Amino acid sequence: GSHGADKRLANGQILGVKPKAVSDELLRAVRAFATEHGAALEEKPHGLALHYRAKPELEEAAIRFAENVSQQHGLSPKRGKCVVELVELGADKGAAVEAFMDQAPFAGATPWFIGDDVTDEDGFRACLALGGGAILVGERDNSCANYALPGVAAVHDWLEFE
Repeated sequence: GSHGADKRLANGQILGVKPKAVSDELLRAVRAFATEHGAALEEKPHGLALHYRAKPELEEAAIRFAENVSQQHGLSPKRGKCVVELVELGADKGAAVEAFMDQAPFAGATPWFIGDDVTDEDGFRACLALGGGAILVGERDNSCANYALPGVAAVHDWLEFE
């Protein structure tokens, strides 16, 4: 979860370092920006997301704000579809894939990553580097995924979900 900041094994044990919650100071700053600009704030256990889907004209200001506040608080901004998230430095989906691939039962297996967002690109790259595959759901320019499916229903069909 949280872009790879929170990694847990099947038994619930934390893999790696326990992720930290955001500071009250950071929460206040992001909440103030969201309120002032009409963006939506999503509080996550180990980060924050600033959504501007309802006000796409906020994109540049939201990204600039997230970059500045991330630098002040030692975090990393992650851009997605009409959202910018603040997460721990080094937390990304690719690092999570690499961490799990060192653990049984995944060690030696072929990893695959399915995703539809810009933040999934880190996971795609990690799986490809490890000899696996990457599937982009939907359409987006400049993806490194080596396969694509048109939507969620196609993913379910490919996985043979009933």
